[in-house]
Amino acid sequence: MGGKDHTYAFGRRLFLAGTGALALMSGSGASAGAQESAGGKPAPIPGKQLRQILAEFVVAFDLKQVPPEIVELARLAFIDTVGVAVAGSHEEVAHIAAGMVKLEGTAPQCTIIGQSFKASPQLAALANGVSSHAMDYDFSYVSRQSAAPVIPALLAVAESTGATPAEFLGAFIVGCEVVARVGRSSPRISNGGGWQGAGVIGGIGAAAACARLMKLPVEQVAHAIGISASLVSGLPASYGTMTKPLHVGNGARNGLMAAMLASKGFTSSPTALEGDNGYYASFARALKTDYAPF
Repeated sequence: MGGKDHTYAFGRRLFLAGTGALALMSGSGASAGAQESAGGKPAPIPGKQLRQILAEFVVAFDLKQVPPEIVELARLAFIDTVGVAVAGSHEEVAHIAAGMVKLEGTAPQCTIIGQSFKASPQLAALANGVSSHAMDYDFSYVSRQSAAPVIPALLAVAESTGATPAEFLGAFIVGCEVVARVGRSSPRISNGGGWQGAGVIGGIGAAAACARLMKLPVEQVAHAIGISASLVSGLPASYGTMTKPLHVGNGARNGLMAAMLASKGFTSSPTALEGDNGYYASFARALKTDYAPF
């Protein structure tokens, strides 16, 4: 390929279609971008990388335009997740993770659920992510458990920045939407393809959600998404072991780290998601014909 980075065609219709906050927010954009190339395949949008499109959505999102039932569902998901994390914090896997975090002796900024000490935002996200998934109960929707890392990451950001409840809920909805779009774009980024969704998708949603709560500009949000795409991991072989909840903790920490790095000027590849050696080519097992972005 001569060292060039060939990207896949991107269809705005696939990005805007379907259920979720983005579809509800799209308005006239859904009809304006429904162009397709010959043969029924999505037409590319010149100059628009996938991370950029997601970043623009993250920044432009307006909670006031979200239907009340979705806001109420987000509130329920938050209460449910915190409750499960409190219960999970008594599990051995959570004790081990919290003990490791305590040994790090980081700045006591953020609460560790079920513990009497605080830690840095990243390590708090890690410990709370493990607790929230320790009993294998969490908020599930069209993308199953893939959004599990989002709330543990947001808890740390919200506490360290003093975010309002409305800002938190908006960031959570944004994170869920990004998770859904990334996951539904390829059926092979799942158990069937050899990956655990919370591990390989959730960190990207967590990065987008944290970037939203941190009020980063579009360019930095795009970099946060690009950075997080290089940090994801999670194997279904870990089901039934302590490593499965670690997928969630790791995704929460990595998503938050990606947003924090981006906020300081850290950069990522423009085609981190759709490039030949990018996220989809790697985690969709390089099956380009099995890939329909957003």
